[in-house]
Amino acid sequence: VVGRRLSRLGDEVETVLRSAAVIGYEFDVDLLADVVGSDADQVLDALDTAAAANLVVEVAVDRHRFAHALVRETLHGELSSSRRARQHRKVAEALEACHEGDIDPIVAELATHWAEASSGGDPTRAIELALRAGVLASDRGAYENAAAWFAHTIELMDGDSDFDADRRRTLVRLAQSQSVSGSSSEARANALAAARMALGAGDAEVASDALGVVSRSSFIETDEADPEKIELLGHVLDMDSLTAAQRASLLGQLATEYIFVRDIAARRRVQDTLRELLPTLEARDLGPVFASAGYFRASLGHALVVESTAMARRAAVESAPIHAGGPWGNLFYGALAAGARAIAEESVREVKSRAAGSTNRFGAFAHMSDSMLQVIDGNIDAATASMRAMDEAMRSIELPESANYHTSTRLMIRRELGELADLGYIADVAETLGHPAGTARPIAAFIRVHQGNLDAASAALDLVRGEQFSDDAGYPLVVSLWSEVARATNDLEMCRVLADEISLTSGLH
Repeated sequence: VVGRRLSRLGDEVETVLRSAAVIGYEFDVDLLADVVGSDADQVLDALDTAAAANLVVEVAVDRHRFAHALVRETLHGELSSSRRARQHRKVAEALEACHEGDIDPIVAELATHWAEASSGGDPTRAIELALRAGVLASDRGAYENAAAWFAHTIELMDGDSDFDADRRRTLVRLAQSQSVSGSSSEARANALAAARMALGAGDAEVASDALGVVSRSSFIETDEADPEKIELLGHVLDMDSLTAAQRASLLGQLATEYIFVRDIAARRRVQDTLRELLPTLEARDLGPVFASAGYFRASLGHALVVESTAMARRAAVESAPIHAGGPWGNLFYGALAAGARAIAEESVREVKSRAAGSTNRFGAFAHMSDSMLQVIDGNIDAATASMRAMDEAMRSIELPESANYHTSTRLMIRRELGELADLGYIADVAETLGHPAGTARPIAAFIRVHQGNLDAASAALDLVRGEQFSDDAGYPLVVSLWSEVARATNDLEMCRVLADEISLTSGLH
């Protein structure tokens, strides 16, 4: 039908429409005139004829669109590859001329045209624009869109060795965007691929950035270990060309990864080295460090959390947007563990503010943090509402650990409602997970206490006697729940051990 209508319009009208089809589904008359090489009145005459045939529709002054997407697809699809590339180049050049000096508002449109124009030719301009489109999307918090542009940029490079350095840098950007948008496994794969490329090229900057990508959304020792990342971190830390900022970022990641192999001694050695290094860094370099779980340790105590706040503020303010949520999110847990309530509240406000208008993991975790504060204040309805908002946000980005966070948040709400005895099914699973001194076992024992099964709770407590408690995100939960289990079972020895832990954490010594 489209073909028959076009054939009745004549060559001149068809030429105008084919050029319009290259511009897009909707198009500007002046731009179309520039592409066709005619004046606007002649183009309008052709469009009036096409409108009479129900092929185009006027949508505003000097602005038209095709009556149906199929019309545009038919016209565009009938162009030969060479003619299509030439036409897209004409459109791209006309657009750049019209927006000389400020192409950012149309960079996505330009990138698309240059990609088509570069088919079989030099892709340099298309790559530049696709990369710019990704950066702009990332800056405004549209991380899924940014990831799509960075992936497209890599496709445009198509194995050309001339773009090797650009390819590994773009892989890092892709991984960063995927990390924030919730695509954790893809983020990890692309970050490690970039790190391997950078190591092979002796590129310390990209290697450091790649291994600084946070592809985890959970930081408890039952999470899967990543020996490949630990190995790569070791290789990169051996590079002599690392700056102090790069070394700090890598140490933060290494300390994080030691959580999942439960090497607490190695983790603390790295953290101590990192603490000595941080004061030497500029504020702009702190973001990647504070965005990792490596620096913050619940057992550091109240004084150090307060001391860290100033650095975290500077890191969040001066970091790139992709890191800005991380420092505040991590600071929340350290502040809450140390009883620094004002700092915890400030961190929630900051993360919510930075996540506003976009869907990403920072925003999802801000809801969880808010729920925790509401429970502390006894506002159970508000806490439940925040939990539901967290669930919705985590589902929307398909966060793999969403079930874990729902369970832990539900646990604290059920505790306040006196309903823990109903969670026996959670205890059945938790009793089989991780190290006895890890996060899962005290949850199970705590539920057993509320079920009145003190023998099971006491037997669980016996397994952690003499053990070092987990040094992960679950540390405050571990210490607080074991404390209640010890009190309920009248285990005075463990009460003393746990009282010392609480005293150290809260800075009461």
